[in-house]
Amino acid sequence: MKVRTIRSSLIWAFSLVISVGILVLGAFSLVLFQRALIEETQKSNTQLVGQLNRILDGYIGYMQDLALVVWKNPDVDAYMAGPATADSRRTQVLKFLEGIPQIRPDIDSLVLTRPGGEVLTSNPERKLNPWLDKKAAPWFEAVQPAASGAIVSSARIENLYDDRYQWVISLVLGQPQGAPAAWLQVDLNYAVIDDLCRKIQLGRSGYVFIVNAGGEIVYHPRQQLVYSGIKKEKIDAILKLGQGQLEAKVGDRDLVYTVATSSQTGWSVVAVSYLDELLASARSLGTVVVVVGLGCLLIATFLAWRVSLRISRPIEALRRSMRAVETGDFDVVIDVEATNEVGELARDCEIALGKVRDLMHQSLVDHEAKRRQDLLMLQSQINPHFLYNTLDSIIWMVELGRSPDAIRMTSTLAQFFRLGITRGPHEISLRHELEHVISYLSIQKMRYGDKLEYSVDVEPQVMETPVLKLLLQPLVENALYHGIKERDGPGRIMVAGSRVANGVEIRVSDDGVGMTQKKVAGLLVVPEGEVRDHMGLRNVHERIRLHFGPRYGLAFESAPGQGTTVVISLPGRAGA
Repeated sequence: MKVRTIRSSLIWAFSLVISVGILVLGAFSLVLFQRALIEETQKSNTQLVGQLNRILDGYIGYMQDLALVVWKNPDVDAYMAGPATADSRRTQVLKFLEGIPQIRPDIDSLVLTRPGGEVLTSNPERKLNPWLDKKAAPWFEAVQPAASGAIVSSARIENLYDDRYQWVISLVLGQPQGAPAAWLQVDLNYAVIDDLCRKIQLGRSGYVFIVNAGGEIVYHPRQQLVYSGIKKEKIDAILKLGQGQLEAKVGDRDLVYTVATSSQTGWSVVAVSYLDELLASARSLGTVVVVVGLGCLLIATFLAWRVSLRISRPIEALRRSMRAVETGDFDVVIDVEATNEVGELARDCEIALGKVRDLMHQSLVDHEAKRRQDLLMLQSQINPHFLYNTLDSIIWMVELGRSPDAIRMTSTLAQFFRLGITRGPHEISLRHELEHVISYLSIQKMRYGDKLEYSVDVEPQVMETPVLKLLLQPLVENALYHGIKERDGPGRIMVAGSRVANGVEIRVSDDGVGMTQKKVAGLLVVPEGEVRDHMGLRNVHERIRLHFGPRYGLAFESAPGQGTTVVISLPGRAGA
């Protein structure tokens, strides 16, 4: 099987993370930007149609006020109540009506109708339409009055005058407390509404139109197209909505209607915005996201290449050095230039190798001196197989893209050696010794996976008990290699500690293959001529007895197939 290099793994990992991040971030940014753009446009259009509605209400309100002023004029009142032959009154009324458009040019005309059918206008010089049927019902008879009692028309052509057909908005108000057939019509020049609405720009194609409560178009910038049926609007949906926003599709374009309805006139002012125009800037943002994403991808690839060099070169150099150590060459110099965890691990290994060389030199001294130096040897002893296998696992994790696990194992290994080789007193607290053995178990757990489980349960009141350095790790290692590994299926190592009557008791248990009583009885016996493994159980037992006295040491509980428990007896001295 071809092994993927660390460099290629990191490049792929960095590129994938950056690509996915850019895609997700870009997609979210575009969606949020589009939503914000549409919401802002809707908010702006809502304010716009609301303001336009208020302006139109102002015009209609002014027309109604003007009509009331006309009806309250004494000459008008006397003329409407008197005979039609009262020329003096008629002249006064004509002069009054004629003066109003001169003051307000936006008022096209005023038409006053007596109950008998006589018509007076504010433009007496204009000739009335001779074809006008005076007996026909007025145009406004079928129109529903507003709440104020006035009748307001949609856009209409005033045909009262001969040879003049003007688009107007008409307000009709009957004489208050007068004859039913007496009415006043005020015509607002349609150009006022047209100029007001045409000045409003909603993008390149957006526009504003006005529709009354009956669904008739009051104003539309494409009024002729609407009347001819070429241009269509969702009038029924707009009237049903009354107020708010409505998304619709008209023809082949998606658009947003923003509607505001006047309570005074019943007119609905509608702002029309096309979605494709609103989202044009979002498409520009998408192009920017793509360009930035490609740039970030190139930068990520370059950074991954640089980082892979910084990581892989030190690990390979350290691996070559440890292979030399495994062959027995303890004079090898570990020269790794790195400022990260790999560099710390290399420096710790170099220190450990230096300690090994020193301890090998110390093996030439007499037996008693060597026994006392075992404390220092155990603090710096290095297991090349354990270290090589751990480093090999780290490289394997990195090559599989499990960088967080590789970093965690590297940091744990560095901590394990740092605790083991630190200079200081021969005694440390049980708390620090547990930290060291937990580092060892964590590394082995990452190596063996589900094969190994472990737990540590020590009473808080004994955590500060003074113990010898590297007291527990040899026992845990023995439980792993001689108990757990030799059994089928997963196994568990348990470390427990508590206070007993004569001191402190620490128990290291496993549920491995166990031992016979004969083998248990020979664990602490040193046959004559045997080369003693100072990392073994006998060495730990001898160190405890040498340091604390013959009352203390190791005891064993085991049976075939039932696991093994090593009981460590220690004095409960001050600090416990």
